[in-house]
Amino acid sequence: MPLFKSFAITNFVGMLVFGLTIATAQATVSLSTNGNELLGINGLFVGDTQYNVIFDDRNCIQIWTGCDSVTDFDFQTLEDANAAATSLFNVMNTPQLDFWDRNPAFIFGLDAFNSFILIPYAVSDPSVFLTTYLNQAFFLGDADSDTGCAILEQCFVDRSRTGRANNVYAKFTEVSAVPEPPVLLLFGIALAGMAGISWRRKSRETT
Repeated sequence: MPLFKSFAITNFVGMLVFGLTIATAQATVSLSTNGNELLGINGLFVGDTQYNVIFDDRNCIQIWTGCDSVTDFDFQTLEDANAAATSLFNVMNTPQLDFWDRNPAFIFGLDAFNSFILIPYAVSDPSVFLTTYLNQAFFLGDADSDTGCAILEQCFVDRSRTGRANNVYAKFTEVSAVPEPPVLLLFGIALAGMAGISWRRKSRETT
């Protein structure tokens, strides 16, 4: 009986590990598109937190409820904004997004060959402080000495500025953690199996 119980526990743990492996494998980004135009990226991890990202060509005041307080922003320090920019940079350099890496004009709100995606983290009226990366066709993340603003560098713009063809804001929305269906299914099967073992054991003890 102890050997059988040990086998059941091992099987239970194995099923959970297998379920978690499936969940991890499924944790890839999905794209929001309109034809060839990239509207956003869903499921992007920044550290241990997962976000849905949309690209928005309005100005900071319109997007972030006045853009007059650091609490308005998705990230509130340069370090955190840099981490978000780096995650965005990394995913843009994958085969899944190769087309938009090479053709930034097909990202929503952008029309220019050299384009910036902006992530705000602080404000000092009338300016908003940003971290960005420069998307140059065929070489994402290259610095442009004429702009004074490249990936992981602090820069600032007027918070009411809008209508530029070469920049767009990235709006990050945190995704609530929801267990993956395969994990729930396997967990339920494992619990049912353990319950069955317990029932059979009690049934034998009473006979």
